Amino acid sequence: MDLHLPMSESTPHAPISAEQRATLTRLRKLAYRLDSQFRIPVVGVRVGWDSLIGLVPLAGDIVGGCLSLYLLWQAWRIKAPKRLLLRMLANIGVEVLGGAAPLIGDVFDIYWKANQRNMDMLAVYLEKQIMPAPPKRKTPWLWISLSVALLVLFILYLLSTPEPFNFS
Repeated sequence: MDLHLPMSESTPHAPISAEQRATLTRLRKLAYRLDSQFRIPVVGVRVGWDSLIGLVPLAGDIVGGCLSLYLLWQAWRIKAPKRLLLRMLANIGVEVLGGAAPLIGDVFDIYWKANQRNMDMLAVYLEKQIMPAPPKRKTPWLWISLSVALLVLFILYLLSTPEPFNFS
């Protein structure tokens, strides 16, 4: 299987390196730890370090945002496109602003899970990149050329004959 990862949105593909694969695996593990590492026994809801750190007013949300920005920085390092990075940044912004509200923000932070959302988006993007590109269809220039030539000959015949459709 031919694995590719674009260098940027406008440059040709380059092979995915072992370092990029390792980075993605490491980021997914970190996102899991930040968003879902622990299970609340009775409720069954999963929380992570980001939710627990977010319980500390203001400072917790800032630290959680910085940890999320680390994931964004790593995605930039493995050459994720600008559009994806902006979507990831928007998720982080929603998490930080939503989590900043007292009490309600902590509940919001438990359910939003921006880090896992971002890693899922990054993984989907990379999966699309490593899929082989569909084969290019060759344009049937020979058939197009012959068709145009026959059409031109037919038009010339019609123009040169005084009564081209007179069958008597």
